[in-house]
Amino acid sequence: MKPEHKKKNSTIFLYSLLLILIITIMILAGFSQKSSQTENSIQWLSENRELQFTRSSFAYTKKFISQMPQSDDELMMEFPIKPIFPERPRFSVLFHIYNRFNDEQIVVGQWNTTLVILNSDDYSNKKREPKIYISLEQDRTIRFITIKSDNSGTSVYIDGELKGENKNLK
Repeated sequence: MKPEHKKKNSTIFLYSLLLILIITIMILAGFSQKSSQTENSIQWLSENRELQFTRSSFAYTKKFISQMPQSDDELMMEFPIKPIFPERPRFSVLFHIYNRFNDEQIVVGQWNTTLVILNSDDYSNKKREPKIYISLEQDRTIRFITIKSDNSGTSVYIDGELKGENKNLK
């Protein structure tokens, strides 16, 4: 055998071995993720008719809050929030309620230092659909947010004080 041929075969063998090693490492690393949260920590508080979420919780129901009377078109959400202000501006969804039967939704998110409430997927505001924007104070203290939405519009309160409303956001 010529030395060139041996060198070519040994190079192919080394590349194949390296590829197998990389694939093995990727598979093992994929199965051993320790930092991700795998527990859904949602609770139903029946005495208050409330859903309590913690961290990355997820709820799916066939009918949203089945104990609600059919004639009641009001939705009220209350939650504490301690804002985190990212170094680079980005939109982070705090929570999202979506009705897959009629495509109605409400999204509460944070854009940089602003709390944003919308009922569409117009995150970039290109469609100019109704939204509420509320500036969050930079002191990073816990704030208590209340959002009330009904047929007459949506109102947002921070620590009991009305901070924003939009009659077209229903």
